[in-house]
Amino acid sequence: MSFSDVFFVVRLCFAILLMTGGVFWFLPVVGLWMFPLGLLLIITCIPFFDRRIRVWTRTLGKVMQEAEQIEADTALPEGHQGMSEQSTERMSQS
Repeated sequence: MSFSDVFFVVRLCFAILLMTGGVFWFLPVVGLWMFPLGLLLIITCIPFFDRRIRVWTRTLGKVMQEAEQIEADTALPEGHQGMSEQSTERMSQS
């Protein structure tokens, strides 16, 4: 039995355990948050969904990186007091 097979079995058992705990959401330690997490682990065992999740997370990472870069480019210099024009525009739009 290879490492990937063992990892698959462990992940599947953990997912089933999480989903079972999610059913008992009314108990103090376990909660409803466990059910979707277990479902997500089971979905990642299916290659079709696993590929889609990997593409989605990669795309999300690129978008977050671009947003951080834009924010860094438009940030005020060190020690500068006051608000930038973009900040005041955002506040007025809210």
